[in-house]
Amino acid sequence: MAIRRERYANSDDYLCVFANENNPEVFMGFIDYNYKSKTDCHSVTIEDKTRNDIQRKKEGLPHDCPLDELHKWCLLTSDDPEFMMKKVEYCYEHNLREISNKPYKGKDNRNIERD
Repeated sequence: MAIRRERYANSDDYLCVFANENNPEVFMGFIDYNYKSKTDCHSVTIEDKTRNDIQRKKEGLPHDCPLDELHKWCLLTSDDPEFMMKKVEYCYEHNLREISNKPYKGKDNRNIERD
């Protein structure tokens, strides 16, 4: 169930935050790239870099190994849909698939934290 879906700037890409159907208090985010093209459309779900780095360390993998080499990985989740949308926007703007679940500095250099 999508909570918020918006087209990014003048592109065909959409940023989306949705709730888990079985647990509606948990929000996740994804990016639909090239949404209007039926042949070249693909979605990317945002992953939790902090937890995945811990898993990489447990498995003895390098810090920069791709997600598909992990036996187990975690999606980024939050109980705040606005916080999740800010994380999805940041990932889109910086071409990231993983992002830390910790607060980060936004464009105006102030911390963006959960309320």
